[in-house]
Amino acid sequence: MNRFAPSNQILYTSIKNEVIEPNFAKSDNRIISNVVENGIGIITCAEPLKRIPYEAFEFKGNLLSVTLPEGLECIDDNAFNSTSIAEISIPDSVVEIGESVFWNCENLAKFSGKFATEDGRCLVVDGALKAIATLGLTEYTIPDGVEVICADVLSDGIDLEHLTLPSSVKRIKGSAFSDASGLDELTLNEGLERLDDFAFADCANIERIVIPSTVTEVGFPIFYNCFGLEELVLLPIVPPSVSGVYGDGGHLWGEDIEVRIVVPQQSVESYRTAPMWKNYASMIVGDKDV
Repeated sequence: MNRFAPSNQILYTSIKNEVIEPNFAKSDNRIISNVVENGIGIITCAEPLKRIPYEAFEFKGNLLSVTLPEGLECIDDNAFNSTSIAEISIPDSVVEIGESVFWNCENLAKFSGKFATEDGRCLVVDGALKAIATLGLTEYTIPDGVEVICADVLSDGIDLEHLTLPSSVKRIKGSAFSDASGLDELTLNEGLERLDDFAFADCANIERIVIPSTVTEVGFPIFYNCFGLEELVLLPIVPPSVSGVYGDGGHLWGEDIEVRIVVPQQSVESYRTAPMWKNYASMIVGDKDV
């Protein structure tokens, strides 16, 4: 299959050479033909395709590969979510990639073309990590230079167990690592400033996590359904502000989960009286008491 398709076509392969019907309901472009010839699916549009619309191929689990068209400019949110794509090349004409585009693509092993990192494992747009190709990885360090981790860069069913973030990362957006149940170790480095709502939700195997001293804001509930969490180490001297979708109610990680919260010795009382953290006063201990 050619690296890129003609400007008005998308080429693809599928399990059993099936015709795949994309969702173009939210596209201004009209599909005029969709056929499979010699094992290659050919979707032909009425005009040059500038945008892959929202949820265009979402949940098309029988989609094995896709060749994007020359001249494509935008790939919208969730466009290839939950497909079986193993590799994809991004045309140089693309200027925008949405979030959750490749979420739950467990077979994804390589990106190439524009925005692909040197190792082919990540798509990074203007410092924002949009996706990680995790097939075959058990350990991985996100390349230096990434500043923002976007939503749904990891998913359930992957082999990745240990992930390290570089010090260049300033923000982890909501649901960035949610559902990554296989992840049991996450290394966050100094330089991180903000963790959004549900950032680590459903990471059930993580037992211990260290929040760098540079973090000033924590979303809520950041550790929702992290049932394996036993120890949370907070290095900031000043308790990070906590805000999110549930306001001041609920739990950071869910009900009936006992977590030891270790904070700097001189900040114990500050944490025990700070908004939200005071709800966990009985769990908070100083680092010299551990």
